[in-house]
Amino acid sequence: MKTIEAPPGISRQQERHGVQRRPHDLAPPRQAIVTSHDAVSAVEAGSGQLAWLSKRELEVLSLMASGLSDRGIAERLWLAPKTVESHSRSIFRKLRLPSGSSHNRRVSAVVTYLSQ
Repeated sequence: MKTIEAPPGISRQQERHGVQRRPHDLAPPRQAIVTSHDAVSAVEAGSGQLAWLSKRELEVLSLMASGLSDRGIAERLWLAPKTVESHSRSIFRKLRLPSGSSHNRRVSAVVTYLSQ
């Protein structure tokens, strides 16, 4: 069984306690998102960049992909808006999305999510 290395920005301690190494198996492509729960279940078995996201981060990303704002995601998941912002920053870091005025990291994250 092959394992993949942690993306940059994840310490060994985070890797031991929060981020687990996952097998490098290919997941079947998804055609559409039905619900956030179904989408999260479909991605959990996969590999690649999304394999490094926690279950909650996958839920947040799924709701981003459905078009909800941070406030909408917070209301749907019963979280504080600041918590959603923290999850979003973590998603962007783990997906290695560039920051800057020329890139929209939220759109890039959704494109990555939908392509896997």
